[in-house]
Amino acid sequence: MILADPNCHEAMFGLGRINYIQGRYDNAEKWLIKAYETKRDFTYRVWLGFTQVQLFKICTSDNPKKLRFA
Repeated sequence: MILADPNCHEAMFGLGRINYIQGRYDNAEKWLIKAYETKRDFTYRVWLGFTQVQLFKICTSDNPKKLRFA
């Protein structure tokens, strides 16, 4: 979908949710930011907030997981 329409906010949101569920919070944040910038939807912002909380937990834990930045 992204290849057909690079501005498809629904596809960006879907990729963000998939990455969140898989625990790839860094990639989820990237896609959710793009979706929110394309369409200022409250749902996109909420998911972005959930993602940023998870990233904060990882960064402040005693034994942080290694983040995968793309």
